Amino acid sequence: LTKIICLIYLLDYSSIYLAVKLGIDPTPVNAIDFVKDDEVALLIEPIKYYLESLPSKENVVKINCAISPTTEESVAQIYYIPERIIIDNGLPFHLKGCNSINDYHPLQLPYTECVIKEDIPCLPLEKVFKQCDVEGIQNIKIDTEGCDFGIMLQLIEWLGDKSKDNYPKVVKYETFYADKIDQKNIIAKMTELGYNYNETPSDTIFTLNIPK
Repeated sequence: LTKIICLIYLLDYSSIYLAVKLGIDPTPVNAIDFVKDDEVALLIEPIKYYLESLPSKENVVKINCAISPTTEESVAQIYYIPERIIIDNGLPFHLKGCNSINDYHPLQLPYTECVIKEDIPCLPLEKVFKQCDVEGIQNIKIDTEGCDFGIMLQLIEWLGDKSKDNYPKVVKYETFYADKIDQKNIIAKMTELGYNYNETPSDTIFTLNIPK
């Protein structure tokens, strides 16, 4: 994988998995067109069960790992309820998106007997980029159930020695779990890099300010 522009998604099942299967854009950001034929995509998904269910495309590299919220590499344990168990037991549909690392998701607690636990590699963002020869990014979506802040800091550091030509045009990350001080820190750093931003109740969307 040696491409100047890559489309990166850190996946959560509920928003991306169905979108890939249906062939639709999974985000409200019009600038993001999901895996066009002339682009290369990395699909990073810690749950192998869901990753293997996604269609295979020549221009899509699927990686089974979690992204570490720090620069340390480790082995983590993913807690999830497979789709087949949800259907067979008549469990609430939203549990497909309630996955967590190293502990139960709060919404899994009534159904702990249905939860599957699997060990997965937990890699720093920069290591994944190096392994895949990523030199630049066009769009990135981060939705990691509370680890987004640490991953955003890694992204910002990675961008430090890059040309603006290789900066992502759109960065969207989940801020539902964000600490207010952490959020202000990210906004300040991204603004310094040349991004405008828009906050919604659950996400923050950064758009690169490109002079006309």
